[in-house]
Amino acid sequence: MLFRSGLARGLHDLGVKHGDTVVVMLDNNLDNIVTWFAVTALGAVSVPINSAYKGEFLRHQVSDSQARVAIVESSHLDRFAAIAPRLEKPPLIVARGEAPVGHEVIALATLQTGDSTPLDLRRHPSELNSIFYTAGTTGMSKGCMVSHTFVHTMARTSLIAQSRRPDEPIWTPLPMFHLNAVTMSVLSSAMIGGRASIAPHFSVSK
Repeated sequence: MLFRSGLARGLHDLGVKHGDTVVVMLDNNLDNIVTWFAVTALGAVSVPINSAYKGEFLRHQVSDSQARVAIVESSHLDRFAAIAPRLEKPPLIVARGEAPVGHEVIALATLQTGDSTPLDLRRHPSELNSIFYTAGTTGMSKGCMVSHTFVHTMARTSLIAQSRRPDEPIWTPLPMFHLNAVTMSVLSSAMIGGRASIAPHFSVSK
């Protein structure tokens, strides 16, 4: 299977290769979804991180994942700058949106305009797709290694359980750093050519 993605090519040109981990700390938006597919297209491993994390929670996950690159909302850059001195190998920072003064980063928009030469998307089902970290309620967060097979199975199972048709859109307020949103909303919709409506966040009043 061939996959065209300017972002995947841009990340490839940054040196991201098969098996590398890429931290993703983005809000719920289309760039977040495109980033997941682009990282997967390279055979790299997506590491979505809770966008509310800072300090030691954030440092631990960035360090533990041994990320080569971190793709971050510009509004979160100060948190990464704060933990950088405590990282043995700070990742290269790619920022979504305009970076505040004083931050030397690569713009995500620049990478997205890269060459979209097709990439070979053939991967072994047992290979890693993502690493999702636990909430850390009983100690430091632990990375859950999720394979392509696991991601596919969750999406397919949700479609079977819901008997969902392509003309039935699905809505979710769950964050993209949650396995449920990625598989049961985004990937399941792609499988049937359906639509997913993803809210920026959950609101009781709305």
